[in-house]
Amino acid sequence: MSKRNGYLAACSILGAAGLLALKILIAPPISEAATVVTLNPDQMTLTAGKGLPSFDDTYQRHTGVLDTLDRR
Repeated sequence: MSKRNGYLAACSILGAAGLLALKILIAPPISEAATVVTLNPDQMTLTAGKGLPSFDDTYQRHTGVLDTLDRR
């Protein structure tokens, strides 16, 4: 490859990189965010099962932290 061909190749690569950078600066790609799904706590309360165990029965008995407290 002659000196001139190397110079032209380098100039074309730099030109393409410059045009790409200019395009990104002028009109950046637009990203599309995910849709937000909201939960309705009232609807969750209405559709929850009626025979579920209480919080004390399920979780606090496994922690051992409240074992020293007097439960009356």
